[in-house]
Amino acid sequence: MESKTVLWYAVLGMVTAGYLVTLAGVRAAKQHDLPHHSSRILAACTIIGLWLVAYVIKQALFGRERFGGTESQYWRLYVPILSFHMMCAVSTIGLGVYNLYMGLTRLRPVAVEGFGRIAVTAMSKSDAVSSPVRHTNHVHQA
Repeated sequence: MESKTVLWYAVLGMVTAGYLVTLAGVRAAKQHDLPHHSSRILAACTIIGLWLVAYVIKQALFGRERFGGTESQYWRLYVPILSFHMMCAVSTIGLGVYNLYMGLTRLRPVAVEGFGRIAVTAMSKSDAVSSPVRHTNHVHQA
């Protein structure tokens, strides 16, 4: 098997693994399991970071694939779809970096009264006061 194919399968495998680990992290968050959520999301970020490096290496070594259609199809279909894809990819990277930053620096775990579960709340009181959404669970007794 040629090196381009091996690298392409590695890139696809990493992005698939990254999404599966991310889904496991989301599931842990829904179950209020903050330690597992944190470790799985950090693992997913690492995998996606490795994917990004492998993708850039693939592009640098082998270049882009040639479009196999006509020039008309290239301009009417390929360029708009590629442009939309690139905008989504760039915004996803930016949002991912922002969420990772927020998770590592601005949020901290606290015990929720009466449950012993872990919830996430803002570190500073000014953030909590200015935010209309509270990140803690409250128990309402009837």
